[in-house]
Amino acid sequence: GTPRLATHTFSMPLDDETKARIASDAADDLAPSVRAHKRKFGNGPSAHAHGARDGDGGDPSRRSTKFSRAGNKPDPFSAASRVRRAIDNACQRDEFDAAMEAFGEAAAPGSTVVLSAHSCNVLLHLCAGGTGAWTTGLAPVECVRGERADEIVEYMTKHDIEKSEMTYTAMVRVKAANGDVKGALDVIASVKAARLVTKVRTYAPAIHACAASGDLDGMEAVEGDLRADGLLPTELEFMAMLRAYRAAEAYDRGFSMLRKMRTEIRAPSDEMSEELRAWFSSVPGWGIADEVSVGESGEVEAVLVMDEKRATFQLKAISVTEDERKGLLEAIAKLACEREAVEEFDNFMKWLDRKEGGMNAIVDGANVGMYNQNFSTSGMSFMQLEKVLQALRDKRVEGEAPPIAFLHQRRVENGPARKPQNQKLL
Repeated sequence: GTPRLATHTFSMPLDDETKARIASDAADDLAPSVRAHKRKFGNGPSAHAHGARDGDGGDPSRRSTKFSRAGNKPDPFSAASRVRRAIDNACQRDEFDAAMEAFGEAAAPGSTVVLSAHSCNVLLHLCAGGTGAWTTGLAPVECVRGERADEIVEYMTKHDIEKSEMTYTAMVRVKAANGDVKGALDVIASVKAARLVTKVRTYAPAIHACAASGDLDGMEAVEGDLRADGLLPTELEFMAMLRAYRAAEAYDRGFSMLRKMRTEIRAPSDEMSEELRAWFSSVPGWGIADEVSVGESGEVEAVLVMDEKRATFQLKAISVTEDERKGLLEAIAKLACEREAVEEFDNFMKWLDRKEGGMNAIVDGANVGMYNQNFSTSGMSFMQLEKVLQALRDKRVEGEAPPIAFLHQRRVENGPARKPQNQKLL
């Protein structure tokens, strides 16, 4: 069979999007437990909401939660409160056995304690590896307890406890870590069947499992489903896929992925840079330069000392994609029509269409003219604007369009614009 790829752990920082993903996952998984630990038992509506099912199971005839004399606050010494605290505290300390002991008390025959969805999700989080197991991609299989996770899901179904995206994500993680990609995909299908909103973390474990097993077709299929839901892979997924392509020597498919990645990961982290170094070191005909210098205008000189080679080339400027450009222009048009008469904006767009020769340097006239004009007698400085325009004219290369300044109509009709010297400049 295909050898399982090693999972690498690095200490270098990830890109902002990936860090946000990991932080969001951790917050979703743990925040309720942290809040429960910090607040006084039964204090406030938050406590009541999170613990509503603990002890009553939704059935008043089975209610075991005791209430204090203060009113409708749950008794902190009741069996339900004690079980919930035990689960929350165990999750905070990543103590799986302690959490499952508390679950066993709730699931025991004759028990009147029915856990809340929150408590069940905390238990599933621990079954899926707990805190930190998924921060570098695929959790080690020894960190995952699949049979216990199945017990908890069965318990939730038996007691009609609502399953959330967190519930299904934990199960996807359990299946993926055990190499059961089909099972993970079946769970993802259940998320959609339940009409819940998927997240990157819903798909990520399946991508990592496919990548680790060398299943490139499955990996690409899951990535396609992720994108179809309007989501984008983070660096963790890109790195896992790149390792899989490298191990399979599927260089064409790897370069295809890199072309997508370059528009979605604008500034690769140190981790990603190391993966790229390993990738290009393995691709036939490619090499890693020993020395590289980059000039202010993007000109590059690379030196391969051992091969006694030197190469020079020009870096390509990073620009927006066509879809990003279209979305930006639509947003600008929408904003302009909210602030100005639609007819005026249409006239401006028609002028742009008629204009010949293009535009090389565009100046925001109001920002330049109002710069440092923060004293009592200040106002729009047309002379200041003219100096900037003249400096741009002096730098203009023959054949280029002249610089152009944009000003709102009121700037050229009122206030300082009426002064003779400014009229002359206008």
